[in-house]
Amino acid sequence: MEAIQEIKEFFESKFDQITAERKALLQKCAVSIANQIEKEDATNLVVICTHNSRRSQLGELYLATAAHAYGINNIKSFSGGSEATAFNHRMVNAVLRKGFSIQLLEAGENPRYQISLHDHLFENEFFSKVYDHPFNPTENFVAILVCHSADEACPSILGASDRFFIPYVDPKMSDDSPKEAEVYDAKVDEIGAEMFYLIKQLC
Repeated sequence: MEAIQEIKEFFESKFDQITAERKALLQKCAVSIANQIEKEDATNLVVICTHNSRRSQLGELYLATAAHAYGINNIKSFSGGSEATAFNHRMVNAVLRKGFSIQLLEAGENPRYQISLHDHLFENEFFSKVYDHPFNPTENFVAILVCHSADEACPSILGASDRFFIPYVDPKMSDDSPKEAEVYDAKVDEIGAEMFYLIKQLC
């Protein structure tokens, strides 16, 4: 419990770094999620990016982490893309540096992972997939698009009760550079703080 409390306090300390414009967008998304919960008693969140390799995987993980931290049990998070590639190893390493443990469930070009934070094992399986993959919900979910190309490629999301465009700059620009780890770690903190802020609005 101490670990999740520490991570919650860490991200809450970063809330004042979120701009007013971003907070307004996240609050609007939170209202939609709350409405869905009121209607269905639960809801699913699907984070979508083109390749489902970096930002959307991180969004899925931190939505699940925040829901656990705030004791919200009727939200489940997922992720997908307009195409499937792989959960990029650079983002996997950034997640490891943040204190998560990662178990390889299946190797290959598109490996599958399970992630835990100390004694809490997330039920999600983390691997790259299209957003309408059978693993993901097909209705009654809120879609959160985190990159411009996915927003353009998916003007409508079949089955989504609502759709929000909450973009993040791709850390891919730093790949194989001296600042790679620094950029990825900063992206972990940025997306983590905003996903925690979003979920806290539901408390």
